[in-house]
Amino acid sequence: MALVVEKTTRKIAFMEGKPVRNTFRKVHYQNIGFDELVEEIAQTQGITKTVAKAVVEAYINRLCHYMQLGMGVQMGDFGIFKPCIRTKTTNSADELDSSCVKKHIQFVPGKAFKQMLKNLKVVTLSEAEESETTTDTNGNNDAHTDNEGGQSDGFD
Repeated sequence: MALVVEKTTRKIAFMEGKPVRNTFRKVHYQNIGFDELVEEIAQTQGITKTVAKAVVEAYINRLCHYMQLGMGVQMGDFGIFKPCIRTKTTNSADELDSSCVKKHIQFVPGKAFKQMLKNLKVVTLSEAEESETTTDTNGNNDAHTDNEGGQSDGFD
């Protein structure tokens, strides 16, 4: 699978004269649901959906627990999740309080994630539509399969 993009123009409102710039924007947004992910994990690992769901939920629970303690959580070569803050600036120290802090999670990609991103194809919308009509001799869409004919997970 690839990221599908289309060409677009944008006005840069904050610049004098509001110039127009050409850029790409992503199209075809799709997410995999929790239940679908659990089912796929169960199938690929030869375990029941109940066991897979319990493992994923326990992982999420531990991830949250350690981040609440202020710790980053390393996921092998996939990357690390870290609790972080963004702060507003103030004119005086007296104005600075906890309401100036915005909490967020930062993800720092590891080797496997960087490799997946490096291998991720980017195609224009017209290229994607063209490839949907092109199939191999087995009737499979070339853009959606790996060399072995199975679904590609991007970590090959």
